[in-house]
Amino acid sequence: MFAPRRTEALPDPSVANVFKSEAIPEAERLDLDQVAAEIQKRGRIVKTMPDADAIVAAIAPQLRSGDVVAILSNGGFGGIYEKLPERLRRK
Repeated sequence: MFAPRRTEALPDPSVANVFKSEAIPEAERLDLDQVAAEIQKRGRIVKTMPDADAIVAAIAPQLRSGDVVAILSNGGFGGIYEKLPERLRRK
């Protein structure tokens, strides 16, 4: 994969994750360590997390009224669409 070019498409990521990567043949998987290293070289913070629960636990405490969260997925993404709003209601 062309990780350096892909990182340029992520102008200011604070969290990057590939969910259920085991569903992708190993030879075709994005090397998350390489992507994270490329982003960090540009002075950005990047975190990789194993699942939706970890993402919600990491970002919910940082969110404030008016913040926007974009979840880009072609599926249910481990229930994150329900888990994040529920967690924010409990704040």
